[in-house]
Amino acid sequence: MRSDTRRNRRRLLAAARVVLAADGETATMADVAAHAEISTATAYRHFPSMARLVEAVVLGITEDLRDVSLRLPADDADPLRSVMRHWVDLVVAHGAVLIQLRSRRGYLARLESGDPVVSSAAEAWRGPVERTLRDTYPADALPRALMLLNQISDPREIRDLHDHGCTDPGRIVDLLVRTFLAGLPAWLSGSADVHLDPAARSER
Repeated sequence: MRSDTRRNRRRLLAAARVVLAADGETATMADVAAHAEISTATAYRHFPSMARLVEAVVLGITEDLRDVSLRLPADDADPLRSVMRHWVDLVVAHGAVLIQLRSRRGYLARLESGDPVVSSAAEAWRGPVERTLRDTYPADALPRALMLLNQISDPREIRDLHDHGCTDPGRIVDLLVRTFLAGLPAWLSGSADVHLDPAARSER
């Protein structure tokens, strides 16, 4: 990829974060291109639709979370809380962008099919959740545990908490982690017959 092509892509992604945060419901490719100071035609050469641009922005944010998780020191006493703190910080900073991406499919279906955003987020949470499950639950409980965590850590709800008085990120992290740990036994027990189809990804 040429250097100017890479530069334009980076400028578009950076501009999209700003424009979507300001007015995500009505933002257009022309708005993003103007903020990035490139032509709309050039923007469309990188991203054929606003939906694809939004997906790329959200993927960049979840990859940030994944990279932080993978860099955690091996002796981190509470990796779940550490990753959750970074997630809450990302949502407070970029929540208006994160909530732009919607899907008609549920979490397990997207994880099963290799959806890039869900996959990168799952990679971020996998290590901390596996440590939580260790010696207590079977290995095949991981996708269901990730599904529960996905529901509890929904950026819409985190923003709602923050915007309605729970402005201390540490307090939000504590609330989310305690809720996840308290609900995990009942969730895993009640969903024991739910599983991913290992052949599904290759069939889609």
